[in-house]
Amino acid sequence: MGACPALIRQRKTRGRIVLDLNEGQIATIAAEAARVAVRETLISVGMDVTDQIKTQQHMQSVREIAEMLDDPEFKADLAHLRRWRKSMDEVSNVGIKTAVGIIVTGFFGMIVFAVKAWLEKP
Repeated sequence: MGACPALIRQRKTRGRIVLDLNEGQIATIAAEAARVAVRETLISVGMDVTDQIKTQQHMQSVREIAEMLDDPEFKADLAHLRRWRKSMDEVSNVGIKTAVGIIVTGFFGMIVFAVKAWLEKP
């Protein structure tokens, strides 16, 4: 921090400690506090603050994504993909049910033929 505690004069007024700071010291303290706050905020949202170029690229990517999300054509594409995915899920479910039905029918047919053959033995 720019304001060295040894340079700050203290005085007591009505039982409280009052710091005598000039405008330059206040500006230095405020600027450092702002830098720390912004840095901590960026770190908390997962940004790498050690590489400024990478951080700028990430911010540009966020802007581009925001612009895409506002595009009506992009929204329509996403809606179409969702409908397509749901229809493919439905086809998959119907296909599995059909396969299980064929297997069960075949198994019962095999049992019926086995019982019929057993009953027809002399």
